[in-house]
Amino acid sequence: MKAYPHTRKNADPAPGDGSDLASSGGGGRPAVMRRLARSHGLLAATLIALWLAGCAAQRLPAPTPPQAVVASKVTVHSVLMSQDLRQLVVTTPRHHFVLEAPSGVAATLRSTYRASVVATFGRVSVDADGSCGLTYRLSLPPGRLSALQQAQALEDGYRPVSGGGGVLEGFLSGRRYLADVDLSDLSAIRLRQSYDLDVFELAVPADGGKGSASPSPIRRALKDALFIGTLPLFPLGIPMAILCADGSCTR
Repeated sequence: MKAYPHTRKNADPAPGDGSDLASSGGGGRPAVMRRLARSHGLLAATLIALWLAGCAAQRLPAPTPPQAVVASKVTVHSVLMSQDLRQLVVTTPRHHFVLEAPSGVAATLRSTYRASVVATFGRVSVDADGSCGLTYRLSLPPGRLSALQQAQALEDGYRPVSGGGGVLEGFLSGRRYLADVDLSDLSAIRLRQSYDLDVFELAVPADGGKGSASPSPIRRALKDALFIGTLPLFPLGIPMAILCADGSCTR
């Protein structure tokens, strides 16, 4: 019997011989099409992601440009306190500054040592919406208080200093109003000495910041009585000093 070399039916074609395409008469085209479809899908996904990123960037708010700061000096006419000792009012020719009095300030005004206190105010900062604030420093000179008064001052929040006396420092915040009430004839509330106060104000934005132009809540009743809301106002009965921007102090 004649021997034949062993052969295997449907033997795998040699790699790269192209028989996988030729043997099926173009049967490899579906695989090529699938690869092309995947490539197109990746490209489309990339383009969509880039488009979404561009839309998100367009929705981001534009950066706020820096606001101009206007520096000026104003003359203080009077410093008043409300009857409940919670509001401090600083009057100038054009504006009224209504500030919330911290508990230490209110305690000082109720105390028996208040006549010995010297108040120093720093420069005023005013935002475009009319909100404002300034630093304050209440000083008790050494040797002016009794032992009982000294103890009371420490309880009210004063910090003892070397050599005696004490210091109470803090920040007053509030709002600036238009001085639409004429107080020029009220000599009883005017300070004995005029003081200049440094004011640093942010310029009002173009879309309008009306807080600084709001009418003053201070009203006159009869001839010389002043009220804020329903509360009477009284002159601040302690000596004052104004701390200038350069750090100097006037008395």
